[in-house]
Amino acid sequence: MEDHEDRLATSDKIKMGTAGLLAGFVNGLLGSGGGVLIVLYLTIIAGAGRKKAQATAIAVILPLTVLSSIIYAKGGYFAWSHLWKVSLGGVAGALLGAVLLNKLKPKLLKKMFGIFLVIMGVRMFF
Repeated sequence: MEDHEDRLATSDKIKMGTAGLLAGFVNGLLGSGGGVLIVLYLTIIAGAGRKKAQATAIAVILPLTVLSSIIYAKGGYFAWSHLWKVSLGGVAGALLGAVLLNKLKPKLLKKMFGIFLVIMGVRMFF
């Protein structure tokens, strides 16, 4: 059986690599936002469904986050006392979010994602 990767045109592979490079750069530099770029790329340019794009973005961000975390830890940038406390809530929230992703309609997810982007964008200015 032919692998999906083999069916992609070279230009599509370049676009995906560029999207990954940009997401990794933004994630490493700003500490967030890489997943947002991946979701936007996958839904708008690659034509993936909303749920598949959001789930894929989470999987893509994992290695980027691990690498960035190692570099930040070596630089002494972690607030270790906060890390473990926030991580516990983050794990619970991730479980809840993953369960809800499977239950919500893509149209509602799109609206929620848009509202989230607007709120975060406004918060960045104040």
